[in-house]
Amino acid sequence: VVAEPGGALYSIFGHACLHLVCEAYDLDYFFTYESEDAGKKVWQFIQGKLKMGMAALTPEEYLSDYKAEGRGVVEYELNLPIDIKRALWRVLDQHVMEGMYLPYDFEARGCAYACTKMLDEAMGDTKIEFGHWEEKFGQTRRELAYNFAKDNFPWNLMFIMVMVGTEIDSELAPEDKLIIPTDLAEVWQNAKVNGTQMLSTEAIELVPSAASPTKMWFTPNLVAILLLLLVIVGWLTKTPYMDWLMLAIVTLIGMLMTYLVLISSLPCTGWNWLIIPFNILPAIAWKWRQYWAMPYAGVLVIWMAGMAVPVHRLIDPSMFILTAAWIVVLIKNALFGQCENKMKGLKLPNF
Repeated sequence: VVAEPGGALYSIFGHACLHLVCEAYDLDYFFTYESEDAGKKVWQFIQGKLKMGMAALTPEEYLSDYKAEGRGVVEYELNLPIDIKRALWRVLDQHVMEGMYLPYDFEARGCAYACTKMLDEAMGDTKIEFGHWEEKFGQTRRELAYNFAKDNFPWNLMFIMVMVGTEIDSELAPEDKLIIPTDLAEVWQNAKVNGTQMLSTEAIELVPSAASPTKMWFTPNLVAILLLLLVIVGWLTKTPYMDWLMLAIVTLIGMLMTYLVLISSLPCTGWNWLIIPFNILPAIAWKWRQYWAMPYAGVLVIWMAGMAVPVHRLIDPSMFILTAAWIVVLIKNALFGQCENKMKGLKLPNF
């Protein structure tokens, strides 16, 4: 089952779950990983203390929120042998019995990834024969996520890219990288089990779509570009106001980076490359910037070159542009500091 994206942070990629029906025993349930409302528990989310778990919901329970939000929901039939379908019931029932008290983990229990792992558990020795989908398998989770959400949800996506850090799928099988429900459905439709097409191509509409996504023009990239231009204007006009603003922005993001890297237990926050340009040290040592600003600017230039090289997407472009603005501020202060030192050492003749 694939649901359309929503505007909330946790729903910008849509949702995927498994719908099992047994007419003989009058059973009809949507098995889905659900979490506590991150919008109402932002601090618990940042701490990594949000709870989640597998739930078995009736059609009325599962579809009611999507109907209220106008988010379309469709389903496709899984063409699996009966023994695998029975095994899938057992696997999903077992995960439901674990309860809704598991630590929130979008890496190990993301909806599309969870569907893949639940099916893997039920398949046993039976293997899925995937078609040729190198354009999907060859991308990382971050690239798939960015390419999917960059036009319609740029601010939420930027926040996720900043929070998640540097996870690059190094230990994942190619098919486990598929975290976007529509991508998962597309790949499964081109896969086979025992020579039979795994997923039907015909979509059954459960909730009609009432959403009309529009491309946002006021994006993080635009804001970062405006800040870069203002920093350059500040240099030309020799005013310090943009220096202070950039220092404040860098310090605030740096405080978040420090917390995520050193304290938070949120998945994928063990290390974050953004802590190199965004940290609290410049604010602490700002008084002596004339000595360290230029070398630090050189480090950030090298950092930006390194971030542009990898084939996987490590940072959001807005952070890249913001780093460029910070480099301009650092170079400006280093040069002006050198000029001030020369002026102090200049002995003027007495008249």
